[in-house]
Amino acid sequence: PALDGRAAIREVERLYLRAIEQAKRMIYIENQYFTVAGIGEALGKRLEEPDGPEVVVVLRLRGGGWLEENTMGTLRVRVLKSLRARDQHQRLRIYYPDHDGLEDQAINVHSKLMVIDDRFALVGSANLSNRSMGYDTECDLAVEANDTRVAPAIATFRNRLLAEHLGANVQKVEKTVKEKASLIAAIDAMPTGNRMLKPLPLELPPEIDAWLPDSNAIDPERPIDPDRLARELVPEEEGRRVGRRLVSIMLLLLAMAGLAAAWRWTALGDWLDVQRLVEPVELFKQWPLAPIWILTLYLIAALVAIPITVLIVATAVVFGPFLGFAYALTGSLLGAALTFWIGHVLGRAPVRRLAGRRLNKLSRRLSERGPLSVLVVRLFPVAPFTIVNLVAGASHIRCRDFLIGTALGMTPGIGAVAIFSDQLVAVLREPTLATMSILAALALAITGGAMALHFWLRRWTSNDRLDQQARAAGGS
Repeated sequence: PALDGRAAIREVERLYLRAIEQAKRMIYIENQYFTVAGIGEALGKRLEEPDGPEVVVVLRLRGGGWLEENTMGTLRVRVLKSLRARDQHQRLRIYYPDHDGLEDQAINVHSKLMVIDDRFALVGSANLSNRSMGYDTECDLAVEANDTRVAPAIATFRNRLLAEHLGANVQKVEKTVKEKASLIAAIDAMPTGNRMLKPLPLELPPEIDAWLPDSNAIDPERPIDPDRLARELVPEEEGRRVGRRLVSIMLLLLAMAGLAAAWRWTALGDWLDVQRLVEPVELFKQWPLAPIWILTLYLIAALVAIPITVLIVATAVVFGPFLGFAYALTGSLLGAALTFWIGHVLGRAPVRRLAGRRLNKLSRRLSERGPLSVLVVRLFPVAPFTIVNLVAGASHIRCRDFLIGTALGMTPGIGAVAIFSDQLVAVLREPTLATMSILAALALAITGGAMALHFWLRRWTSNDRLDQQARAAGGS
């Protein structure tokens, strides 16, 4: 990839495109992924030609898990559907390998290869994904038949692959391909056994298709610039407000650490009984309805706009880092869902009176990129928790996308606060130099991270303003 002023080297991509362009009769492809629109476009052009080559593609049935299947799998279906729509002369076949008895299992095609006629073979590490074409460092081996000795070896290589997938004898496959002068006709003519190639279904749930952004967000061909991402997802005028909110959170944590230090080294510890304070907490934690009460508190807090950080700290102190984290995240999601629904019911006009002039820009950014935009807004506190929820409900973002982004964006912060609060309780119980040192280190780490985030936001806000001024000067 491009680095330090050095241009990107995309030889593998160029070789694929040039080989597809030079094909006369047959293009045979096996690959783990198939999400490169440029490769799909090159194949589509050849399929539209009246006398162009036939195209046989072997892919795996499904990806490696729910996330991959609903991201890379969705992008693959989009490319293949477009390719199938251009198959005017019925010269395209897209298969997956199957075996009797697999039931809900599937053969994992991990190949990265292409064979053109009997003249060219390409095998390597590059997937047919944007990432492999322009982001990752890959290595492919290409063999071209420049004399009569090499061409039969390339044909045998391809036919052995087909024989493997079809559970057939390689000599039988070679004979059938020669007789039919077609890979598609040869595959159709092979007897059916317990191993076979089946047409790949191109099913795509509408809700997944609508939810997933374009390929550059999921399968990028170059590293994503975090400054550019922040400019797109965080309103420019919110940069200074973000800094103030981050500073408020830092001061809260430092104040808590300072109180713990005062407890240890001043007279405060002489007239406050730790055990007397801990007993009500322990009693509440053991109460059977405590989880219901704490989740109810999150709903109430969301309705009356109580700062969510304070409630997260209290939850972690009472229930410890693990249960506290679970209750805090669950409660935050419940509160977010409730106020999202209220914003949806109220509509834009009443929410505008609460959110002010920020509504339109924040609403547009929340709607444009689904869960990704919500995730960034949660990481960068551009507005109070309740206001963000109401604005999201009044915008066009789906509730599911909103909750996914909220969960992903709030998890790091809740985890950090839960760990800090647990260590704070440890200091109160046993105020030793070791526990105090750990608490101070945690406070410094969280504060340092927040300050770094703050300065980064100020930098890109300043850069963005300078860019706008430069463009205005150039235009005038």
